[in-house]
Amino acid sequence: MDLYFTVDVEITDHRLSYSENLDTQLTLPYFELAERFCEADVKATFYLSIAPKALGIDWNDYLRCLKRILRYNRNEFASHIRIQPHLHCLNLPFDYCKGSDFFSDYTPEQQVEMLKLGRQICEDGGVEVTSFRPGGFKNSDDYYAALAEAGFAISSTMRLDRNPAIDLKSGAIDREHGVFEAAHGVIEYPVTSVHLHSVKGRDETINLSPDFFELASVGQQMRQLDYINLNFHSFSWYHGRPVRERFPNMRKETIKHLIREFVMKKLLKPLDADIVTDTIYREHFDQWLAKLPQQGNCLWVGERSAKIGERAQPSAVAG
Repeated sequence: MDLYFTVDVEITDHRLSYSENLDTQLTLPYFELAERFCEADVKATFYLSIAPKALGIDWNDYLRCLKRILRYNRNEFASHIRIQPHLHCLNLPFDYCKGSDFFSDYTPEQQVEMLKLGRQICEDGGVEVTSFRPGGFKNSDDYYAALAEAGFAISSTMRLDRNPAIDLKSGAIDREHGVFEAAHGVIEYPVTSVHLHSVKGRDETINLSPDFFELASVGQQMRQLDYINLNFHSFSWYHGRPVRERFPNMRKETIKHLIREFVMKKLLKPLDADIVTDTIYREHFDQWLAKLPQQGNCLWVGERSAKIGERAQPSAVAG
């Protein structure tokens, strides 16, 4: 199995967990996660959100955080963590970035301009840029053309126009799920997708992640895949959303979350204080990190093992 750990490093804009504290929302989770991967001797690709995702956050304050993360990654974590640009778009330093957070809502010219800004910020921080991930996996018909024009060779998004890698409703597994050449010569490393009847009461396809699933609930299906691209969100370290999908004690954990994140935040707001908690997502991330990696199977997005494109024997997955 070729395993790609990817982390979207960004703040949460969920209304219960939203905070403008960039230390607890952005910087500290990055440090915690980078240290975890280095200690486990596991490679990971961190997609760093170039935009604050909220109009209440000062762009210059956010940019200072980005520069700090890039500097520390270059000096401390580069052996295991590869940072690449990620674009949610709200509150980028362009006049048109005030209405929508999604990359797909902008014109091709605007997309190219935002991509070039993301490239410039990363390269100024000493990062070689090759790949990109759009916020919310939102892309448009112009997506790959804009990437190619801005000099990107690799994409990592979730392709809803293809079969889900894991279908928990039908039991089907797409054994062809893996790296492929998309339009304009861009190579796609798709995020592994899971189709299910969700806690929202409808059928939907979401990304395979410790954010959403207990490992044991999808381990059997994962054993049948030769390629897995996991996606975790850094803000889940301290600021979880209400628990979703295949978690044990989901109702209990959701009630705990509502009390912790909503009631406590209301009480602390007059003190200009923020809360930092151990979330259930952190616990499950640690389980996935401990049980999934095997010798040599963890790669950065952009790396391709010799067996990609071949039919390999399924590897063992805990759970």
